[in-house]
Amino acid sequence: MKIDSTRRNVFLHMQKTAGSDIAAQFHKSRLGKYFFPEDLRATLAYLPSETLECYRFFYGHEYRRQEIRNIPGEKFLFTFLRDPIERLISHYEWLASYKLDIEKRIIPQPETIPVKTMSCDEFFQSAISDHILAFNNYYTRTIHDFFVDERTDDVERMLSVALEKLHVFDFIGLVDCYGASLDYLGRLLDIQFEDPAERPKINATLALPNENEFHEGGGRFNVCPETMSRILHRNKADIELYRHARRLAQEQFGLPEARILSGFSTQGVVHRGYSATRLYIDTEGYLQFGPYERLNAGDYIVTFELKFTQCLRAAPALDPDTIVATLDVVQSYGGDFELARRVVKWREINSERMTPFPLRVSTSMPIPCFECRVHSTGMCELEAPMSLKMENAADYRPDGAALGVTPP
Repeated sequence: MKIDSTRRNVFLHMQKTAGSDIAAQFHKSRLGKYFFPEDLRATLAYLPSETLECYRFFYGHEYRRQEIRNIPGEKFLFTFLRDPIERLISHYEWLASYKLDIEKRIIPQPETIPVKTMSCDEFFQSAISDHILAFNNYYTRTIHDFFVDERTDDVERMLSVALEKLHVFDFIGLVDCYGASLDYLGRLLDIQFEDPAERPKINATLALPNENEFHEGGGRFNVCPETMSRILHRNKADIELYRHARRLAQEQFGLPEARILSGFSTQGVVHRGYSATRLYIDTEGYLQFGPYERLNAGDYIVTFELKFTQCLRAAPALDPDTIVATLDVVQSYGGDFELARRVVKWREINSERMTPFPLRVSTSMPIPCFECRVHSTGMCELEAPMSLKMENAADYRPDGAALGVTPP
């Protein structure tokens, strides 16, 4: 059901959840000329209603209840969430990517100083990190303060309010299924967004090499298991809130349970590109999905799908056990580290339909960067969908396909 176009759209932009990209897409739409100016944000709670009447899109990181109340008329409230530990890591690496020069007064944010002058493990073991809101139940506090006037440090109270108020949002998107979330939001608001697999990222964490002894900008989240346990304990309210938000988004908005991996590139692969919703791999090399930023610790199933379209060798000469492809999930930061691999034999694939090939990936610590690859041996032309599915192993329901082998 489409939303009344006269309603004000209020986007609660959680930090490091692709919010800058989402706002940029709205700015390109018919709502672009109705954006509330950022330089007036500090006055939002006090401006007269007649001044605000002409605006249709409001977004920011930390709205307070009195600001929202001052926006006239009916409002469409929405936000986007991602795995809270992945968001925390992204926020840390974003701070680490800033250039810091205290003597020259280049201090983008106060938090940059301890992030830049301590190792990652030291930082998250220190009391300093306990006082930076972005690293301590950030979602829970932000949603609580969005709806409640009084501030509090009572985590249980904030979580109770946040869980109750999740249902007040008209839409909750998930970064794990970004494309499906934007599609649903676009249908609600009658806006056509660009394909998220094709457009460039905005405000993504970038590397600044040789910056100091601890960081080279992003990809440097290295902590010991004890420190990781401390981080999980400090953010247990956010973990609980996100679990409820995912279930709500799936039940109310029909968002998929699985993470959708849709970005791709080629490495030594000649393929015919897009054809409907398929990619073709027709020579030796590999098709690469990713790289993707960060994966939280846990057990996952990555489901590849393949079919063949024609043989590149004489069909009678292909033994049923001939290997036609190898599937890999690889941690790709600082060199390749194989997380899971399996081979695909000639007898396992079909020319009539896609065959699923699930691989189990287990990691006890977050992964900074990973890729999913389809290696072709050149025996036949392979066809693959333009996206993969990744889901928690506990939620996986196999369709008769054998699980791939996870290396020790």
